[in-house]
Amino acid sequence: MGAAIALTLVVVAVAVGRLALYTDAFGLTVLRLYGTIFAVWIGVVFVALGAAVAGVRAGRRWLLPFAAATGLATLLVLNVANPEAMVVDYNVARWQRTDRVDLHYLTTELSDDAVPALLAATERLDPPRAALLRAAVCVEFTPSRADSPLAFNVAQFRASAALRTSCRGP
Repeated sequence: MGAAIALTLVVVAVAVGRLALYTDAFGLTVLRLYGTIFAVWIGVVFVALGAAVAGVRAGRRWLLPFAAATGLATLLVLNVANPEAMVVDYNVARWQRTDRVDLHYLTTELSDDAVPALLAATERLDPPRAALLRAAVCVEFTPSRADSPLAFNVAQFRASAALRTSCRGP
C-alpha cells in the first residue's frame, strides 16, 4: 500500500511539474489553475492516506471527513479568490516580463469576473500595451443589465461598472 501511495505522489508531482511547464510556455489558463489545484489536493489526500496507513493517527475514520473538508475548503478559497483575476494578473505580469500574451484568451475565453482585473491591469502596463488591452476589453465585453432583480449577478454588475468607467468614447 505504501508503494502505491508513493507512486501516486510521484504522478501528482509530475502532473504539477508539467502544468508549470505549460504555464511557463503558454501562460496561465483557468483550466491549468484548476488542474494544478486539484492535483495538489489529491497529493494532500494521499499524504493523509499515507499517514493513516503508517498509523500516525489511530484508525482511519478521520480520512474521509478530512478529504471532504479539505476539498470544500479549497472550493471556498477558490470562490473567494476569483481565479479569473488570478489568471489575468499572472498573464499580465508574464506579458511585461516576456512580451508574450494570449490576448485572445484573456478577452474572449474569460467571464465577466475577469473584466475589472483586466481593466485594472491597464494601469500597470506601459501606454501602448495598456491601450491595446483596454481596446480589446472594450470591444469584446459589453456592459449588461439584469432584466429583473432575480437575474442580478455580481460579476455582471462589477464588469458593467468597470466597462462604463473605462470604455467611454473620446
